[in-house]
Amino acid sequence: MRIKYACVSLCLLLGGCFGGPSSDDVKSAMQEVSTALLGSRMAPTFEDISNLSCKEANGKPGYLCSFNATSYSPMTKSRSAQYVEARFVQNNSKWVAMNDK
Repeated sequence: MRIKYACVSLCLLLGGCFGGPSSDDVKSAMQEVSTALLGSRMAPTFEDISNLSCKEANGKPGYLCSFNATSYSPMTKSRSAQYVEARFVQNNSKWVAMNDK
């Protein structure tokens, strides 16, 4: 029984090390890029990332991810939802959104 739990724990641990970014990682990376481009007063606030699907990028480092993003824009004072595809690369312990796919 202990071996079974040890195997499950090891699989979960390794899966976390070798997988792509989580929804929270994507949300943080998208927020950082948006703020860098538009400034903290004009950048939309990413509220939710859902239906995240990532696969290793072909011929480039990182992961190509597709997801639904819900954000609030202070410029238009409105919320919007959109389908997004972006590449993410891990830099130390932080995921970074790239401007190419």
